[in-house]
Amino acid sequence: MGARELNYARQRRGSPTKAARFFMSGPLRQGELYVVQEPGLVRQITRVLRLGAGAPLIFLDNSGYEYPATIDAVHHGEVVCTLGKRRHNECEPPNRVVLYQSVIKKDKMEWVVEKCTELGVSSVVPVIAARSVKQGISLERLRTTAREAAEQSRRGKIPNIAVPMVFGAAVKHAEASGAENVLCDAGAHPDAKEHVRMRARNAVNLFIGPEGGFDEQEIIHAVQNGFLVCGLGPRILRSETAAVAATFLFI
Repeated sequence: MGARELNYARQRRGSPTKAARFFMSGPLRQGELYVVQEPGLVRQITRVLRLGAGAPLIFLDNSGYEYPATIDAVHHGEVVCTLGKRRHNECEPPNRVVLYQSVIKKDKMEWVVEKCTELGVSSVVPVIAARSVKQGISLERLRTTAREAAEQSRRGKIPNIAVPMVFGAAVKHAEASGAENVLCDAGAHPDAKEHVRMRARNAVNLFIGPEGGFDEQEIIHAVQNGFLVCGLGPRILRSETAAVAATFLFI
């Protein structure tokens, strides 16, 4: 084995366990027994994953901490576990990015929530823009998508999925946060990559338009309220592509 392969093998041995991860709603306390009773979760642990006594799990309380656990026993309708020592989750990004995503088609909206959760957004705010596709979205489904994506990507927190807001209300909401506000618009200058290099703050609100982009009045309104308007390169991106690209740049 060469030096490169040996280094990779050492990294792999030191990598986080691949134990299944679950966000729990109840309080977690290290060293105590924890009984999983939620039917869907019990079914996933025992029938889908086929885990039994002695198998490792990781439970999270959505605070940024996680608890390694071991299954002690599986009874009818419940899984009894012992919680290990609480530890800090190391997969949360240092920058706080809130994605103000204009409402797009339902399946694409879910895809945006999934992928941007994996990348590390803190929150997703659905925005009803002038050119938004007039389709209802399921907050319950989006929140389930965010939770599952956070578990899969080893995050310590689930992004909040806010109630949809019209564009004007979303601008006020972003202003009140005290973060830097950035609206992405096709072909605008400066390029977002240039702004990333200049930025000093670690909290950013990103506004992504619907298919067809924000209309002129929305852009003017954002500029009047101190927003930076920037582009994502010379090519025209779909709304869902722009969301992922911008999140990756600012996270």
